[in-house]
Amino acid sequence: MSAINFYKDDLFFFEVRGFSMWPFIKEGKKLIIKKILPQELKIGDIVLYKRDDNLVCHRLVRKSNKCNKYIFYLRGDNSYSQPELISEEMVLGKAIGVIEHNRIYSLLGNRQIIFSRIIVIISPYISRIIRLVKKLLL
Repeated sequence: MSAINFYKDDLFFFEVRGFSMWPFIKEGKKLIIKKILPQELKIGDIVLYKRDDNLVCHRLVRKSNKCNKYIFYLRGDNSYSQPELISEEMVLGKAIGVIEHNRIYSLLGNRQIIFSRIIVIISPYISRIIRLVKKLLL
């Protein structure tokens, strides 16, 4: 579990551990996380959530509303598995920026939003291609 450093009541920092979001978010980078209501999350957002005793940061690829409760499907950008299903109670916030080399890079600009949505669209195809190549090579 990575440490969370609080900045303000609705903003905090999260240091990335692992490679599930590689190459777009690399290990050791600090994310600026904003607490957000579940209904405000959009496809392509990078969501920080709690799974058991671990904090996980993955991209939102699908969401649904059942009986006035949101269910989210999240997957790491470097993952070829099926999306993980989480409840709205597990959501801690969404990444709004990345700190790299003492600079803050926003994840809220139009370019970043379009890029995030493209990743969501193409990631299932990439994972299928990789599985196919693995089968052909084995």
